[in-house]
Amino acid sequence: MNTKELVKTIETANEEYYTSGAYSMPDFEYDKLKEKLRAIDPRHPLLSQVDSRKVAKKGAPKKYKHMYPILSLENVYETEDTAVSGAIDKMTSMNAILKDVPNYIVEYKLDGCSAVAYYDGGKLLRVLTRGSGGDEGEDVTANLINIEGLPSGTRDLVKPTTMLVIRGEVVIRHSEFERINSLLPPEEAFSHPRSLVAGTMRSRTRQRDRELLFIAHEVRYKATADATLEMGIDSKSISHSDDMQRLQEVGFHTAEPKLLADTSTKIRCIASTIGQMRSSGSLGVAVDGIVIKVDNYAQRSVYADTSHHPTWAFAFKYIPERVETTLREIKYQVGRSGQLTPVAVFDPVVIDGSRITNASLHNEKIITDMDIVVGDTITIEKAGHIIPQVVSSKHDENNRLRPVPHCPVCGEHASGGSDSPSRRYYCGNDECPGKDRNILRHALGKSGLNVMGFGEELCNKLSDAGYTWDRVMCVPIVTRDEQEEFASVLGTKLGFPLFVKLEKAIAKAAYDTPLRSWISALGIRLVGKTEGANISSHVADIDELVERYDRGEDLGCSGAVANECLIQEFRFVKIIQDVCRRWRAYNREFNIVSDNRIDRNSVVEKPLAGKAFVITGELEFERGHYECIIVANGGVVRGSVSKKTSYLLKGENPGSKLAKAIDLGVPVISAEDLMKMI
Repeated sequence: MNTKELVKTIETANEEYYTSGAYSMPDFEYDKLKEKLRAIDPRHPLLSQVDSRKVAKKGAPKKYKHMYPILSLENVYETEDTAVSGAIDKMTSMNAILKDVPNYIVEYKLDGCSAVAYYDGGKLLRVLTRGSGGDEGEDVTANLINIEGLPSGTRDLVKPTTMLVIRGEVVIRHSEFERINSLLPPEEAFSHPRSLVAGTMRSRTRQRDRELLFIAHEVRYKATADATLEMGIDSKSISHSDDMQRLQEVGFHTAEPKLLADTSTKIRCIASTIGQMRSSGSLGVAVDGIVIKVDNYAQRSVYADTSHHPTWAFAFKYIPERVETTLREIKYQVGRSGQLTPVAVFDPVVIDGSRITNASLHNEKIITDMDIVVGDTITIEKAGHIIPQVVSSKHDENNRLRPVPHCPVCGEHASGGSDSPSRRYYCGNDECPGKDRNILRHALGKSGLNVMGFGEELCNKLSDAGYTWDRVMCVPIVTRDEQEEFASVLGTKLGFPLFVKLEKAIAKAAYDTPLRSWISALGIRLVGKTEGANISSHVADIDELVERYDRGEDLGCSGAVANECLIQEFRFVKIIQDVCRRWRAYNREFNIVSDNRIDRNSVVEKPLAGKAFVITGELEFERGHYECIIVANGGVVRGSVSKKTSYLLKGENPGSKLAKAIDLGVPVISAEDLMKMI
């Protein structure tokens, strides 16, 4: 791997970790990449940014500067004998200039998400994430307030003028993690407790049914607003272990155990004991190592911090645990493109406290490269302590037959495999219910229109009732009877709320989603985001794309294979065009154009631009239906009548808004009047 590739790999890992909450690269591998870059170019600019990972996130919550740098720790791994001894030597090298030999505290290294709680005058002010390099963090107070181990006040622990800064880790118990996953469909289940914690902390709405814990492991204070930030709780503080005990007395959880160690041999012994507890699942929460710290604050002050980590502490981390088991079956899952993804099903094993019975094999290439056959002894590990994966296989040479799979949904004989360059299997049935269901899930889920509340349960109900994604997209413009039929499929409680959400999402997509996104959302084999951009760059809108297809012209794909896949599946593109036409026939703007045709400020040219509407009374369709019409045509919808209101849209049995509109001289219109205006 050259320097350019190395930098790109690290940048990708940073973006996954801090922006999406994904953890595809194990910590061990990530640390090794940093060391390799440092060896090649010690002054590379990325080395000062690797841990800052300054990745912008659209719609991110408010950020605040931390009162002091929230540094990482230097990591060593249990297999690195010289590194462990070297870390101990670094810490003990200060013994000669210290009056007393330091006591070293050993604590759990919790595998959760870092958080910093600020208390002003004994009351919780805010909670921030560690954030980009420890300089500033996102405000996650609303999602963490009142969680276990994070009291709203510190009672009489400090004086009213004191500011406390308590750093800790937000984690979740294994039992709670398993409970939450049991309530989710398989593809939405969290792969690791850390993923669940990260998603919960950053959620736009608080997930009150998820029981998180805050576990403190560091405390600092400012006696007054003008004072310097110091280690400890107050001026009486002497050691970290004493202060952790004081925090426990007012309701905090702390990163126990507090064990003393002063040699690498003792540290390894403690690490081995905790590692055994971790493997058995008896620790209750995710732990990926131990942390060794100098206990006394005065002695810590002798050690100089680097820009990345303090030198009075380091982390001893466990390498991924590997377990052998017997492969019992290879199942297949069908995706929206018809691709069959193999899944290894094996005798249950416990890794990092989690019971595991299956792991994705991704594609046929992995199966053939490892020569995996049912009955083999396979080795399982959690990549980055998160995602179960098969890393090797042991077998005899007798039974090495692997039957060609069938689609698990429709039973169609699979094509591809060793005959395909990608060695992937596909279901060739154009009417496969499994493919239709996944296209529906994708089109309306987070990767498509992102309809809030549209999950596995709703997708299954609609799919079972015969709703394809294009039929669902046209629900807001069908008759009242058909709308009620749609609502009845989901049940009264879910039907109409989802209907309103669909209207709003589709109205937004009608003028705000470029053609490239729609193309990639279709799930056509080999036609993803890159090819979607290539195709849309050659045409103005979806109508021109269909015309090029009908004339047999080049569609803009960069590769011949992708072009052939697009031609074979072009019926999906025509379905989108048909949806556009049906919406336009209903007098609703809906045109999917390429990026160069989208004008984000074009709202000023629309018929309702600059107009503010208020809706009252019972109308023929749901209120969200009319809100979508107004917004799609440049107007805005307000909740109350004022002098700035342009029109009041009135239905039967209007409320008090009508009287106020008359008093203020606001024009009152009907739904028919609204349609004439556009």
